[in-house]
Amino acid sequence: MRSVLAVVFTIWVGLFALSQVETQAQERDTPSIVFYEDRDHGGLSWDDFQGQVPGDKKVSEEAEIAWGIAFSSWQNVTEHSEGECVVKPKPGTLKIRAFMFPKRSWVKPGSKTAALLGHEQGHFHLAHIYAQKAQRLIDGLIREGKLLGKGKDCAGARSALQREIEKVVERYVEKCDEIQRLYDKETEHGTDGDQQTVWDRKIKRWLEKPNDTPDP
Repeated sequence: MRSVLAVVFTIWVGLFALSQVETQAQERDTPSIVFYEDRDHGGLSWDDFQGQVPGDKKVSEEAEIAWGIAFSSWQNVTEHSEGECVVKPKPGTLKIRAFMFPKRSWVKPGSKTAALLGHEQGHFHLAHIYAQKAQRLIDGLIREGKLLGKGKDCAGARSALQREIEKVVERYVEKCDEIQRLYDKETEHGTDGDQQTVWDRKIKRWLEKPNDTPDP
């Protein structure tokens, strides 16, 4: 009942633009993607858990969700000065979103309980919360003119901007993964009903006030 994504894999996913992720899913027949905003409050059902259950007998969890955070492509604002190109994202065009991979998310036969689905839903909520936090920081940096890329030519400037965006998103993906692991540890993967209730309330509060969550 933990997130299937280790830190390295989560970051790898997070550093791809949404358009790139979608294109790869089509071209390489990778699992379909469910974005949090595609559902009412990110609501999941057991139909979203289409992956094959691992054959490893050491796997004690009853279910796992493969989640990630990614950013979209954006429109540039380009400025030229002598010998230098400066590229900035156009306000409102850079979007950061949480998603899950149905075909990499799984549940063991006979384990499809409402309580377990609620625990896995909590993982998806947490991914969305940290995507929101990253979005707010990104929006602020753009408003303040602090998120930009510089280069001798505009291609280099765009690459520099890409790296700056990746750094920001990576920080929030890493923190999200840390909180996801704590969530599983304290709830014992959802089997501790009392602690699950504590976390359900915490997650509900964080959904309303994302800035209350621990920062990277």
